[in-house]
Amino acid sequence: MKTTYPLHTQQLTFSCLPPSVPFAKDLKLARSLIFASGTLAPLATYSGELKIPFDIQMECNHVIDVQRTFITALGHGRNSNIKLRATYQNTDKFEFQVDFSCLTKFFIENEFFS
Repeated sequence: MKTTYPLHTQQLTFSCLPPSVPFAKDLKLARSLIFASGTLAPLATYSGELKIPFDIQMECNHVIDVQRTFITALGHGRNSNIKLRATYQNTDKFEFQVDFSCLTKFFIENEFFS
């Protein structure tokens, strides 16, 4: 198989789309879909965003120990002149992408998510 890009690449992508757009093709082909995530609740909202009914649903209680969670709010990254506002207008700006990716890399390298 010939590709136009290296096989071992890393990519950070920002998509400011309603979820129904990228899922539209898959939703038409599937007989069953299983969505598993800690951030889908409430399911009624997510069902509306995907524009499909969820005939069968199951929601569980929160199962992650609070000691294993990391929550923070960041106003800016390494460049204090760039505000980290992930709006439609900002996510296409190179400066925003650099600051956001540097912060993401920092958190991963320092095992904030492990």
